[in-house]
Amino acid sequence: MKLNHLESSHTIVVDDLSGRITALEYGDGASGVKVDISCDVNLEINGKERRAPNGGLEHFDFQSASEVVRSGDAQFFQSPTGIGWQVPVNIGEVKAFLVYKLDRYSAAFAFSIKFLGRQKSVIRDAELFFKIALPTGMWTANIPGNVLRKQVPIELLDKEVGISAVGELRGSSSEFTLVQVQKMSSSGLVIKWKFLK
Repeated sequence: MKLNHLESSHTIVVDDLSGRITALEYGDGASGVKVDISCDVNLEINGKERRAPNGGLEHFDFQSASEVVRSGDAQFFQSPTGIGWQVPVNIGEVKAFLVYKLDRYSAAFAFSIKFLGRQKSVIRDAELFFKIALPTGMWTANIPGNVLRKQVPIELLDKEVGISAVGELRGSSSEFTLVQVQKMSSSGLVIKWKFLK
């Protein structure tokens, strides 16, 4: 399924069965760019919680839910900041919407999960795992406020790099930016990811 609108030159490609994003396209024809994206969701539901030894909460005796099944058609909406679609899904026994937005003023694309109220399950934690197949070329990474220097060529990142969500330790910028470096041009494709908790 493709989600697009006259107002934007971006297209969101969504899996028909799960409702999860599979690609983001910009433009069309020979000058168009397609970035393949895989997205996995894992919820910790029900169970109990206790104070963790080092502070915070620790969850135990919970169940994991990761199977995402689309339960209806995408619903289009508009807001002062952009356009979007809500795709109704079931993640295990949890009812939710996968929300895809094309923004007018900030980053062109935004993704979120909206959980419906009055459910039997208690959602303890939600994890999203994205794998982005970058187009060929030279890419640099920037993670402001964290332990990585600026403009690091992405091929040098062969181990995990900690990225803090808003309000966590380190720099707490919650931002991860990938920039495609192009010869003979100061501009390139930019992918900017916000990590929120």
